Amino acid sequence: MARRGRFFDLVILGRSDRVIDEPHSDTVEEVLMRSGRPALLAPAETSSRIGYVVALAWNGSPEAVRALAAGMPFLEKADAVSLITGGDPDRLGAPQVLEYLAWHGINAQHQRLPGGSARHVGEKLIDTAREASADLLIMGGYGHAPWREFLFGGATRTAVATMPMPLLLVH
Repeated sequence: MARRGRFFDLVILGRSDRVIDEPHSDTVEEVLMRSGRPALLAPAETSSRIGYVVALAWNGSPEAVRALAAGMPFLEKADAVSLITGGDPDRLGAPQVLEYLAWHGINAQHQRLPGGSARHVGEKLIDTAREASADLLIMGGYGHAPWREFLFGGATRTAVATMPMPLLLVH
């Protein structure tokens, strides 16, 4: 999949009912880490609407920058866009992202992840995207090595395992 995916603009991977609640799948990691292309992950049951309300997860990482670039076709066509950040928005560059999106004619609303909770950042991200009524979540994937996320958890692993909506990932 990863080698073949190099020759497509977007790799689309479906999520069947057979792998829901499975602890691990190599396919997503291999495509993200080795193809050099964005991957759109479709949940087992998806709505007929995709891309009308888009959530963009932002943490200022190189993966988030690549996700922003790969997601621009979706962001430009969306009716509503939410920029979701955790931590200090100024330190993460959220104002600059909002400015960049505005420069492209995209009026995004900024939302911060809720703090003060023991819940994992991936769970907070999914919940915040749901609260924004997002039908697509765009995010950088595997800012930490997949083996590290496998052992310690991570936002990508949580999002892939629990995604209630289509997910555009870029490493």
